[in-house]
Amino acid sequence: MGRGAGPAGAVGTWPQAEATRLVEPVYGALVMERLSMHAATALGVETAEVLVRDRADPDSVVVAAVHGCDPEAVGERHPIALGAAGAALRCGEPTVIEDSERIAHSGPAAAAPVYTRGRFGGALSVATRDDEHRFGARDLALLGSLAQMVALALDQHERRHELAGTAVAQADSLSAALAGWDGATAAHCADVLDIARRTGRALGLDPIDLIELELAALLHDVGKMRVPRELLRKPGPLTEPELRLMRLHPVWGAEILAGVPGLTAVAAIVRFHHERCDGTGYPDGLPGERIPLLTRIVTACDAYGAMTRDRPYRGALGPSRALAELRRDAGAAFDPEVVAAMSAAADP
Repeated sequence: MGRGAGPAGAVGTWPQAEATRLVEPVYGALVMERLSMHAATALGVETAEVLVRDRADPDSVVVAAVHGCDPEAVGERHPIALGAAGAALRCGEPTVIEDSERIAHSGPAAAAPVYTRGRFGGALSVATRDDEHRFGARDLALLGSLAQMVALALDQHERRHELAGTAVAQADSLSAALAGWDGATAAHCADVLDIARRTGRALGLDPIDLIELELAALLHDVGKMRVPRELLRKPGPLTEPELRLMRLHPVWGAEILAGVPGLTAVAAIVRFHHERCDGTGYPDGLPGERIPLLTRIVTACDAYGAMTRDRPYRGALGPSRALAELRRDAGAAFDPEVVAAMSAAADP
C-alpha cells in the first residue's frame, strides 16, 4: 500500500473546496445532527435529540436536531420545565427521565444538561423502545461527555460569523503541530488517513461521512501531544502508570477537536477509536454495535498503520501479514465488514 504524504501534505490532498463546503457552513444543523447520531449509537439506543433553549422565550426549548425519529420534529417548541429539558434542568447532571416527564419518548430515556458560558442552554436526550433497557452510571457519564460537545458546538454556532473558514485550516494546523511534537506519530496518522480513505470508498460512504472519516483518521492521535515525548518513544513495554497515561490520549484528542469549530462531531469519532467490538476497549468500554461506523474504520486502519510501520519496540510487518492479523481479530477487536473492505482496498 502506498504511503501518504506528510501530515500537512495529506490534508492538502483533500478536495479542499468540498471539505470546506461540507464541514464549515452548517454549524447548527449538520453538527448537531451528527452529534445526536453518535449519541444514539454510543448509548445503544434508537433515538436522540438536541434541545436548545430559545433566547426569545427562555421558558421554552426548541428541538435543534434528532436521530432515529421524525425529522419534522426539528423546530418544535416545548416548555422548558417538561420532558428531557426539565429533567436535565432540575437535576443539573445526566439523569434518567421519569415516565411522567416524557413528551415524545415511549420507552426508557435519559438526558444531560447542556451548559453554555455557565448557563443552562438545553439538553441532549436519548431514548429506546426497549422497556428492559437500563441506563447505568457509565452510560450517564458518557451522555454527559457528549453533552459537553453539544455545548461547545452551540457556542461555536453563536460565533459562526467570526469563526467561519477555520475547520480545515485548524485541522491542517493541528496536524502540523503533531508533526512538531512527534514526527513518527504524525507519519503514522498520514498512513491511517491513506488507508481509511480507501476503505471508506470501498464501503460506499457518502461525502459527509468520507470527509469526517478523513479528518478523524488524520487527527485520531492528536491527543498524544499531551503525552510526554519520551513515553511515545520508549523502546520497551510501558509500566502500568505509563499505560494509564497513554490511554488518556483518545479523551484528550476529543477535547482538543471539540474546541475547533466544525470538528465537534469528529471529536466523538476520535474519542472512541480505541474501543473494541468485544467491549474490552477504552475509554468507555463500548461493544461493537455501539461504536460509530466511522470510528470502527479508524480503529482498524490505526492498527494496520501501526503494524506496517517500524515502532521503537519492534520492526514493521508486511501488508499481507498485517491484514492477516486484522482478520484473526475480526469480531473481537475489529469490525469484520471493515476488515473485509480494507483488504479489498489494499494495494495488491
